[in-house]
Amino acid sequence: MMEDYQFYQKYANMPLEKRMVLIGGTIDDPLTPSIIYKRVKKIDNKIRPDLIEKNNLLKVFENYERI
Repeated sequence: MMEDYQFYQKYANMPLEKRMVLIGGTIDDPLTPSIIYKRVKKIDNKIRPDLIEKNNLLKVFENYERI
C-alpha cells in the first residue's frame, strides 16, 4: 500500500492537467487525483490532533520508563 508521503509526493509532481482526469469511482462519486487529494487531506486533518496527542502521551510514558 502507498504511504502518505509517497501519495503527496506523487500528487505534487503530477502535471496539472492530469489532476482532473477521471481514474475511478462511479457516476455519483467520481474519483480524480484532485478529489482523492482533497479527501485524503481532509482525513489527515481530522486525525492529526489525535496523532499529536498520542505522541505526547507516549513521550510522557517513555520519560517515566527512564526513571
